[in-house]
Amino acid sequence: MCGIAGVFAPGMKISEDGVGEILSRMAGAMSHRGPDAEGFWIEKRTGLGFCHRRLSIVDLSETGSQPMHSHDSRLVICFNGEIYNHKLLRRELEDREPIAWRGTSDTEVFLEYISRCGLHKALEAASGFFAFALYDRQNRALHLARDRFGEKPLYYFNKTGRFGFASDLRCIKKSRLIDCEIDPSVLSEYMAFGYIHAPNSIYRDVRKVLPGTLLTFGVADGLVGDPDETKFFTHSYGTEIKSVDEALERLDAALSRAVSMQGESDVPMGCYLSGGVDSSLVAYYMQSQSPAPVKTFTAKFDVSAFDESYYASQVSAFLGTDHQAIVVTEGEIIKALMAGQQIYDEPFSDSSALRVLAQHTASQVTCVLSGDGADEMFGGYSGYWQVRGLYERLNRYKSVLKPLINASNMLPDWLVDRALVWLKSAATGKSFSIPPSARLAALVRSLAVADEAGFFVEMKKLAWPGEALLSGDIRSSQSKIGAQNKLDGAREFIEHISAYEQQDYLPNDILVKSDRTSMAFGLESRAPILDPDVASLAQSIDASIKGANGVPKWPLKQLLYQKVPRALVDRPKMGFNLPIADWLRNEMREWCGEVLFAESSGGDGYFDHKAVEHVLHLHQSGKFDLSPIIWRLISFAEWKARTAYEN
Repeated sequence: MCGIAGVFAPGMKISEDGVGEILSRMAGAMSHRGPDAEGFWIEKRTGLGFCHRRLSIVDLSETGSQPMHSHDSRLVICFNGEIYNHKLLRRELEDREPIAWRGTSDTEVFLEYISRCGLHKALEAASGFFAFALYDRQNRALHLARDRFGEKPLYYFNKTGRFGFASDLRCIKKSRLIDCEIDPSVLSEYMAFGYIHAPNSIYRDVRKVLPGTLLTFGVADGLVGDPDETKFFTHSYGTEIKSVDEALERLDAALSRAVSMQGESDVPMGCYLSGGVDSSLVAYYMQSQSPAPVKTFTAKFDVSAFDESYYASQVSAFLGTDHQAIVVTEGEIIKALMAGQQIYDEPFSDSSALRVLAQHTASQVTCVLSGDGADEMFGGYSGYWQVRGLYERLNRYKSVLKPLINASNMLPDWLVDRALVWLKSAATGKSFSIPPSARLAALVRSLAVADEAGFFVEMKKLAWPGEALLSGDIRSSQSKIGAQNKLDGAREFIEHISAYEQQDYLPNDILVKSDRTSMAFGLESRAPILDPDVASLAQSIDASIKGANGVPKWPLKQLLYQKVPRALVDRPKMGFNLPIADWLRNEMREWCGEVLFAESSGGDGYFDHKAVEHVLHLHQSGKFDLSPIIWRLISFAEWKARTAYEN
């Protein structure tokens, strides 16, 4: 796990020293991603340069240092991540010909595999999470690539003869090669979802490399040009698995292999254990493969409504792990939330206690396994199934409902509420405390959508006030976000929306949160459920099995029944949900007002501040829960205030 960055600016005719100075600034901006070492490489003839910050996980010696050159000196790589199956790839190469290895680094194995077998075959063969830049000196080609699910970040810019890439937007800003101007056209999607969809970023001229994508730039004659884009991984359904016994048997074997591979490192390792299905399964496999007690971590909150520490301790006691329930006070969580945007490089509003847990965990281990990805792969969110029911009901009565909804402005709120209750309160997928008019607006939008994934996108959006909070000029420039992500061969509703979540919510929210909260404290977080074999199985298991007997994520739960007593499994899903709504009315009330109406945020021209005042008043009156939209405003304002001091 590391941080990478690089620049290529032939139009500036930068000297070697000049490139070095730029790279030094960029490396300093991502020191948190790699506190153990830094390295640089510059090619004089082109002015192309790489810098690397290292968090040493595999091969802690100098032989694992980067940027790294292939044995024939043709290739140079700047790599962030881990190749979990590097030992298998190493043996495959050795079976072909003897290799004088420098060390035991997974990066060296991956680089030599590329050199001998080709880049495309290496990407297909590698199991891991990564973002890297690879320069081919012979072909004068620069490659950027990002792993299958987007666990590792990678940004780039390519404008007016100046090119750069980095793991962190702050590095790009530190390069000073482009003006990092906010792109107002992405604010509508941010307000609707709480994050910015790839390939967009918060800055107008900076893009994100999409997950599972390889970009190739030509460097000949000093020109980068537009890249050739290749998808080396696509989400698709294979042969349908309808047998429960087959599904569980194959899942058991795949998860065991995945945890075994991801459990290898040259540094202390641990596992997050909330006591839920996903983390309990990962902890089971990790402990069953370890001769000594595995270190497991959970947060023990002093707010009982979201404290899972009791369940985690029960699972730990049965498995025999070395468990630590880290006591986290309400005040500590609030303090962390109020400082949250320090660890994110663009506006991001997913609030959780993971940052606090990661900080404590990093003091004892350097690498941790988690259950990330299980909900998106196996239909684990109850909202998936609720929205499916709504979709079926709306389609059945669409011809009758549409004119009634369009005329509903004439109806009293109490009657509208009763009608929406009949639709199982799924008009927005959010709390019923959102005004009826907003839920009706969401229904009107959804009725105009023909496909399953598009319908799901409308249900995910915050219906009110969202775009209405943007200033008039900004509102007219917004990009349109639709459900472009499909899964080849998807057979029914759950598979369509699972495809969307795997390609949108997972990389743009869940994995962003995991990466940034861990790397902020020099901790590597790995997700065995995102192993390619496990993911392929998840996409092949019939949807009726995933939600059998009305139980989301049913196969994983059945598998866990085979490992631990059923009584430890059967309990309500909790997660790291926090009482933000109450805190914004009480403990955070004064701070909230200061952030939203500070002079630095009040004159930015992006939001209609009278509308913001109205939303805040409605929430603090207790009549409606508008905390999600307020938290998005706060996150943007805090991010913007912080970046104003960066140069």
